[in-house]
Amino acid sequence: MQPESPRTSETSRVTRTGCGMKCMRKSILSTSPRDLDSMPDRLDHLRHRIEHAPSDPDALTQLGSLYLEQGRFEEADALLSLALEIDPGWYPASISLAVCRHSTRDRDGAMQILTAAAEEARRNEDSEAFDLVRDTMESISRHD
Repeated sequence: MQPESPRTSETSRVTRTGCGMKCMRKSILSTSPRDLDSMPDRLDHLRHRIEHAPSDPDALTQLGSLYLEQGRFEEADALLSLALEIDPGWYPASISLAVCRHSTRDRDGAMQILTAAAEEARRNEDSEAFDLVRDTMESISRHD
């Protein structure tokens, strides 16, 4: 039996908890005050994960999202784009990259990423991912 990939492992955890894509989005896009206190530890942990598994889209997305939270948009964009190159169906990376592009006033780029993610979700018949992408599109549209 092969070990689970990070993506499969995270998806399994989300499925087992009944949480769905909305929880994945929450964990990626939100930071609690306690998490902010341990941010250097999170950075070190994620850098270590990427050093040992450079093609792990989950680790790339988490580090990119952390950089996004810190306003380090160029670094966030690079990591999130790489995560999507590795796994174009990794919706957390699509959503975080769209938020990153929107944060740098690239609304068209953000909507392009989300449109591609919505098409991928529809092709895969993943209604939770589709709803999450749609909600993000609506949120970006409201904040223009």
